[in-house]
Amino acid sequence: MDAPDYAYYSGSYGGTATEAAFDGCLPRSMALVGMLVGRNESESEAAVTAYKRAVCAAADSLATTGAGGSLSIGSVSLGGMDASQARQCAIDAATAELATSGLLWAGLM
Repeated sequence: MDAPDYAYYSGSYGGTATEAAFDGCLPRSMALVGMLVGRNESESEAAVTAYKRAVCAAADSLATTGAGGSLSIGSVSLGGMDASQARQCAIDAATAELATSGLLWAGLM
């Protein structure tokens, strides 16, 4: 499936990261979503939308938390997030977008 571009991320998805931050997080986000989807493929409009939203959610999470950065929501900031925690936040965000799509892979590799 094709990757979402910044126009989709900032428009349809509603992401707020800068284009540079989105572009920087996109390869890692696609890899994480690829891990979650595994060998499941579908070209239905709903599946393609879920895939794009999952990539955007992962990118948004990584851009917000960063590896070893902090999570900021409004005026509240939580520091000390390590790379493993940032990765898990991105996986959780992507999983939420894929949950009802039928794309989450439950098999073994």
